[in-house]
Amino acid sequence: ANTRSGAIDIWGVNLNASEGDIGEELFSETWEFDDAWLDANVTFVTYGSGWSVTDLDAKIGLVWAKELRKYYAFSLDTGKLMWIQEIPQVSYLDNFGIGARIKYGRVYTVGMAGNLHCFNATNGKLLWIYNATDTYSENLWGNNWNVDIDFILSLIHI
Repeated sequence: ANTRSGAIDIWGVNLNASEGDIGEELFSETWEFDDAWLDANVTFVTYGSGWSVTDLDAKIGLVWAKELRKYYAFSLDTGKLMWIQEIPQVSYLDNFGIGARIKYGRVYTVGMAGNLHCFNATNGKLLWIYNATDTYSENLWGNNWNVDIDFILSLIHI
């Protein structure tokens, strides 16, 4: 990818033989990003791939820009930017240990501050924030617990 010119090249290839030729280019997009990416020396958390998290059902790939506290959602069908959402900072600890999952048409994020955020996966609109507060206990850094997103999602689906 070309990131020095203020642009990122995004492309997709077909890996499903039932949907066409393997290796066939599905899209090729160039996305012009904000100068803040270069000015802020932005770190992208990708967990070993080009994306922070992807969901093949929702056809969304997320990129997390830590210093800007923003998620960038891209369509896995077209490569086009769908939305940008800043994570509301309830605590400075929201930047650490950030995790995200996409389920049930929603994007769920959480950091070490124990604030679970829920966004609409289609447009990025913030739907709610849950503070995982334990009034009878506290951990080393506060009263909220850095919750496990997968556990919370299993409860939401019940």
